[in-house]
Amino acid sequence: MADLLAGIPFGYDHGLKKKCVKSVDPSQANYFSITDDCTESGNWTTAVQVESTAGESCVGPMNQSLPINSAGSPIVQNWFGNSSSGYSVNLKTDFSTKRNVCSGITYTWHALLDHFFHGASSLPRPDRLRTELSIYYNEWKPSSSGATRAIVALQAEWDVGYDVDGGLKRENFLIEISFYIDASWGRAANLPPEVVVHSPSGVYPFNFIMLDGAMLNPIVHAKLATDTNLDINWKQVLEHLIYNRGLLRAPLGGWENARAFTKSTFVATEVRNDSAGVGGPVADLWVARIKNFDVDDLPGAKIEPQSEGFFKIDSTIFYSNGSTAFCAFPTWVSYLRAGGRADLTNVVSRVTLPRMRNDGYCLD
Repeated sequence: MADLLAGIPFGYDHGLKKKCVKSVDPSQANYFSITDDCTESGNWTTAVQVESTAGESCVGPMNQSLPINSAGSPIVQNWFGNSSSGYSVNLKTDFSTKRNVCSGITYTWHALLDHFFHGASSLPRPDRLRTELSIYYNEWKPSSSGATRAIVALQAEWDVGYDVDGGLKRENFLIEISFYIDASWGRAANLPPEVVVHSPSGVYPFNFIMLDGAMLNPIVHAKLATDTNLDINWKQVLEHLIYNRGLLRAPLGGWENARAFTKSTFVATEVRNDSAGVGGPVADLWVARIKNFDVDDLPGAKIEPQSEGFFKIDSTIFYSNGSTAFCAFPTWVSYLRAGGRADLTNVVSRVTLPRMRNDGYCLD
């Protein structure tokens, strides 16, 4: 796959040309590593988590629930290729001949991460990040055995406001785009059509959103058993969730001022196993040519500037200075304090954000 845009390559291994992968914690059980191309700096990270209760490993250590490539384990990871042309990685979770490892319905997550705190180099700020990769995905599901999905994801954090003592308040975010999700996976009620799950901080130590990539615009989707190139404009995804859907808090003072930081990007599969014995689902993902770019002005995310004054997208109200920047009002009261009318007669409706600098929330 040729690069789809001009940008500065970032991340530990641009193009997946280093066969160097390690689990999170070598002191814990089920540690896994392949070190053929490892040097003193950096590595890919792999993680396996089996949950029956959200956020808790039901067997084994966190992020290392099960051994990889071990007899009796449903988790298989193989690397093919070389450092010159690049590698293809096969992430497979196979419960067809392996028993469910915990009681009840379980969720098994198998990931390959470019993670800053676990061996990777720095990644672009989330609003400047674009990810490309080539994938092939397939699943097998005996009747009523469960469901699977395949994921590309972003972990990031930024300042969102102030606490009661006047200190900066910072939040962590995990956004998973399911580029394939089985129709029987299930969805939470009363959410926009592209949002499968939204879990604010509490269940997890971060704000978690699971998206159906087929419902995004532009779509991020792969058909089963089909070679597919994916291209994710993370700024577009994040600002849609912040301003169009109101599901994430905006960066305080805009992306440049909110100390926005990308922790990781990753690809993964997740299997929901409803079977108590053998005969559960199989998730089979092949991934190659993973590339992260720093791109300053992502094409297609915005359209023409907005004239000075108030405008709104869905229920969110903004203010434009007419030339360089716009901001969003965090509350109805802050909009009224800025001179907005309660009947909204001085507010123009828009569908997308204008081609201007986004300064985050409007500050009094």
